[in-house]
Amino acid sequence: MVLGSLLAAPVPLVSVFLTDPGSAPFYLTVALAGALANAAFPLLIVSAQDLAPDAVATASGMLMGLTVGIAGVLYVAVGRLQDSVGFAQAMGLSYLTMIPAGILAFAVLTRSQTRATTGRAAR
Repeated sequence: MVLGSLLAAPVPLVSVFLTDPGSAPFYLTVALAGALANAAFPLLIVSAQDLAPDAVATASGMLMGLTVGIAGVLYVAVGRLQDSVGFAQAMGLSYLTMIPAGILAFAVLTRSQTRATTGRAAR
């Protein structure tokens, strides 16, 4: 789900720029984009808590705070890009960051799942 939702999210995110603001397709596209962009978040929080069972609040807080903080810092770069190429193009390019994010999340979750399975088999 993590990989699929993050890889699928750029399509409706870019489509927001192709629909008329205020129309029914616009609101449907915005809803789909938001749902896909955030669908993996609860799973990622639970996974972080599983990886740090003695510090679940810290694990979830780091995941939530770190992602929002990094997004805020990266928006400075996106703002500079907007000055150069325009708003829609810069935002479209920034949506592409969801692809490596999905691949990275999938790799981490797969690695932790493999470790958990291997650890159970050794017991």
